[in-house]
Amino acid sequence: MKYLTSSRFFSLGLWALVVLLSAPLFAGGATAAPVATEPAVADSVVTEQVLSDSSPLAIGAFRGPTAVGLVQVISEGLTLPGGGTVEFELVGAPDVMIARLVNQEVDLAVLPANLAARLYNGGQSLVLAAITGTGMLSVLSTDSSIATTTDLRGRQVHVTGQGSTPDYVLKAILQSEGLVPGADLTLDFSMSYPEITASLAAGRIETAVLPEPFSTMARMQNPQVMKVLDLQEAWAEIPGNARDYPMTALVVRRQVWEYRPEDVDAFLTAYARSLQWVQDNPDDAGALVGSLDIGIPGPVAARAIPTSGYSYLSAALPSTRELAEGLFEVLFELEPASIGGKLPDSGFYGK
Repeated sequence: MKYLTSSRFFSLGLWALVVLLSAPLFAGGATAAPVATEPAVADSVVTEQVLSDSSPLAIGAFRGPTAVGLVQVISEGLTLPGGGTVEFELVGAPDVMIARLVNQEVDLAVLPANLAARLYNGGQSLVLAAITGTGMLSVLSTDSSIATTTDLRGRQVHVTGQGSTPDYVLKAILQSEGLVPGADLTLDFSMSYPEITASLAAGRIETAVLPEPFSTMARMQNPQVMKVLDLQEAWAEIPGNARDYPMTALVVRRQVWEYRPEDVDAFLTAYARSLQWVQDNPDDAGALVGSLDIGIPGPVAARAIPTSGYSYLSAALPSTRELAEGLFEVLFELEPASIGGKLPDSGFYGK
């Protein structure tokens, strides 16, 4: 097994921006970069390449929280039924991951769920295998008087990444309560997650939306920072919404899905087991995270894991498709380009 990182992208701020959908590329505002279509490759070449059972499966993921769920299988390795192994590459920027998929340099990838939909709708031949992470967003504040969404009226709330999934989730919740950003409250998108975390801890700002592990980081640094609103609960209270929403998803190149099903199944089983082990053993998982240098301090990972939404939900389950479509429908209503202009069809979901 090989374990690679892209050393050009070790910045904490950058992987945070990438993994947690803080850039428009992830959730596609008007400024989102176009999704490249799959290059022409001769069928015989593709078939020969993916039918080689002894060749490794290349797994791509972003450094940071997304990689935490993989730590057990990264550490232990995996021998596939066909005799091959798995190789992991952890990258720090979305354009790098997109290039890896387009150039067929990775076979499976863990992506933000809406980016997976954008790539599929943009012509990439991908299959959604599973949802691997669900909602883990919170409103944090040093003001204990905030108890409901409507208490945000008249306030400035800091959010990273205009046109990102956290932005859209927050706006959907605000809309359900009759609050209009710009009129009833101010959303500030000027800082990255690490900057918001540091500013909250230092008392320079009062209220912000943060995902894990940044929510945990802020509260560890300053006990006066409180989690005042759970956005998963607020999301579930909106009529017609699913109980939760996906943040990360595992996709497989269709040729690999079709020609190497036993090897793919073996990895899916190992990944599901790794995710469960991480949830059941946060302290041990945190220690392993620290030893693998994936961009999160081990103690922070250990504290954050219980509220980080790690899960393995097979796309073959109707409930998983319902969960994904619940988010995609909201994103489509708010900004169609965020998922590539349309809802993914049934071909997107693995059977």
